[in-house]
Amino acid sequence: MFKRLRWVPTLLILLSHCAPQEPAAEANQAPEKSAETTVYVLGDLHGDLAAAKKAMALTGATNTAGEWIGQGLTVVQTGDLIDRGPEDRAVLDWFERLAAEAPQHQSVLHLLNGNHEIMNAEGDFRYIHPESMTAFADLADATRSQQLGIADAPAAVQGRANAFAPGGVYAQQLAKRPAVLILGDTLFVHGGILPDHVSYGIAQINQDYAEHLREGKALPEILQPSDTSPLWTRVYSQIDQVVDCNTLQAVLTRLKLQRMVVAHTVQPHINSACNDQVWRIDTGMSRAYQGKVEVLKLQGSTAQVLTPDSP
Repeated sequence: MFKRLRWVPTLLILLSHCAPQEPAAEANQAPEKSAETTVYVLGDLHGDLAAAKKAMALTGATNTAGEWIGQGLTVVQTGDLIDRGPEDRAVLDWFERLAAEAPQHQSVLHLLNGNHEIMNAEGDFRYIHPESMTAFADLADATRSQQLGIADAPAAVQGRANAFAPGGVYAQQLAKRPAVLILGDTLFVHGGILPDHVSYGIAQINQDYAEHLREGKALPEILQPSDTSPLWTRVYSQIDQVVDCNTLQAVLTRLKLQRMVVAHTVQPHINSACNDQVWRIDTGMSRAYQGKVEVLKLQGSTAQVLTPDSP
């Protein structure tokens, strides 16, 4: 059952206004350290295909036509491809196509899930742009809508729900993506990893999210939306608060890593804290936030922020 579908009280808003502001390896496999030394990282894109193409072009992976052309590249996108913007479906389909094209160029594109991907799977449609809602109308299915208890909803809502509810075509696509990824000495996650998450197990976190998306299995309490969830916490990314570097260090030490890359919280520019042990990469580069298009380049122990003005 699509227990958390919230289209009823917000439907008129969705149909007439833009959404309000909010205050890849198989996901069931354990992340493994790799020998990769150069990684390009993109933050939140929120339904903005133009921003997505600009960011990918900064990595050298794609050309102006949006085709993968880079050789021997590793690119990571840390989730929140959807919500707020008008081009959710186009962004999802484009990145899925790129992930398939990358191996033909000895490259890899790692796509992670963010909190907005999970929100859609749970029927939380509060931040969907009306154009992104209608883009899924063709996926409406009467039988499945009846099962989800939304047979009386508009076709656009039915299509979106059918696509993202556990087992749906897009939910199955998302189920193949991890929530937490480790490459070399770096951990990538949308919100942040805390000591309790390490104790629970990185592989178990990925498996739980995958089963939630694929089968509708309930998430354990440690992964429920909260300020301590891996996809929701801002403990490392609040720019107006001092980061608890001791907690960060404890996590990295236990995992034998050098740094963590997080998104989720909009920054004026990509920046770091705790002596570069955490990098915050969400610059709000979608039209919803009108932030800067920036990409983080990690090469061994060094980091570089790429912008459209970079050489």
